[in-house]
Amino acid sequence: MHIPEFDERPKRTSGGGRLWIVGALLALLIFARSIASYVVEVEWWREVGQLQTWFSLILYGVAPVAIAALFSFAVLWLTHARALRFADVRLRDYPWYLKLASLALLVLGVVLALGTVDTWTVVRYFGGRALPVEAASWRDPVFGRPLGFYFFQLPFYQLLLRLVLALSLVSAILFWVAARFWQLRRQFGGFRGPVEIDFRDLGLAGALESKLLRGALAVFLLGLAVSNYLDRYDRLATDHGFMVGVDYVAETITLPLLWVTMASYAIAAVAALFGKLRVLLLVVAVLAVKAIVPSVVNRVYVRPNEISIQRPYIERHIAATRAAYGLTARTREIEFPAVLEGKIDPAAHTPLLENVRLWDWRAFHDTVTQIQALRPYYVFADTDVDRYVIDGRLRQVMLTPRELDVRQLGDARTRWINSHFIYTHGYGLVMAEANRITAEGLPVTLIQDAPPKIRSEERKLTRPELYYGEVTHEP
Repeated sequence: MHIPEFDERPKRTSGGGRLWIVGALLALLIFARSIASYVVEVEWWREVGQLQTWFSLILYGVAPVAIAALFSFAVLWLTHARALRFADVRLRDYPWYLKLASLALLVLGVVLALGTVDTWTVVRYFGGRALPVEAASWRDPVFGRPLGFYFFQLPFYQLLLRLVLALSLVSAILFWVAARFWQLRRQFGGFRGPVEIDFRDLGLAGALESKLLRGALAVFLLGLAVSNYLDRYDRLATDHGFMVGVDYVAETITLPLLWVTMASYAIAAVAALFGKLRVLLLVVAVLAVKAIVPSVVNRVYVRPNEISIQRPYIERHIAATRAAYGLTARTREIEFPAVLEGKIDPAAHTPLLENVRLWDWRAFHDTVTQIQALRPYYVFADTDVDRYVIDGRLRQVMLTPRELDVRQLGDARTRWINSHFIYTHGYGLVMAEANRITAEGLPVTLIQDAPPKIRSEERKLTRPELYYGEVTHEP
């Protein structure tokens, strides 16, 4: 009869599970404040019935950066793989290096995306595609582009260009560093023991033979050509002091030179693909001409005859200003006789005279701040003018809310219990008649103090707590 043998030695349990639990608890502790902030945000948006709006804002704010980060990571990972292949290194032979390098490239991709992508520029671009036809009726007199192009499309194209330029430059540097590192590692036997490396050894062996390096340089140069093309449109926003837009020098000198610069970049990009780097001297020469010639023409030719030369461009500037304010097709001239003696019948214009505002909002703000702040941490951020029915009549009033400014608390604001349980909201407001002043020069208040004292029985203040305002940003 066979009796099975049992191993009575205790089995070793893996500590990996415990490490995961400890790591999760540490992450929860580190991000607890951020999680609590998001919970408060969700509850606030749910309270106002706009939770879907909040989720849309999160999506619009994260999606463009996430897409750019993934695209950047893919480009950088392929570049790194080509660099190791160029150095005759197989990634599968170094699994730990592959994992660490992939993580580092992912972080680098996120950094590139955060540094180049503005999420709301992307949102404006896609939102601007639904503009009505009437929005494209006006076009600029220089390039013939509608306003929507400058507000929505041009910033998006410039954003994409920044990402491409940054990726091409970083890819070239990454390829050079990764390939040369592995070449030197093989050359010096894995860096075992003391190693002396001359600066001349840092040059990548066979750099000009790399199609990726030449391609990255060509893409970078083509990106600069596109950048010069888009820079033409920025000339419309150039401030010359006496006018804004394209002037004589920009139209006759700068814009043609931009086309020459674009051509030089394109030629240099094609030459870079074949390893002819001396053609870059052509770009340097063109850039020098572009920097010198416009200023020389402006000083020698334009300034002595500025009024006559710049007149067409000033007229164009005035026409654009009139169009912006709607003064081209919606205005008409009406002649009316001037009345030397104006008379107002007080009986017929009683409501008008009773609502003539005597208080300047700045003086009212300063006065109320002195007599109605009540506590050092209460402030009146702004004063508004409004109209309410008081005692059966429509009256013009000045009103300003009493908000909480946590910055006035000093070090006490950093204590968690103060910011979450004690100093959480402003309280009440001050409302005063806009056309009355007391004998002491103070406003005649309709609502004042805390708790609020209301002079008019028609007005009711049911919720004086102010959790959201112009100053109060934290509940």
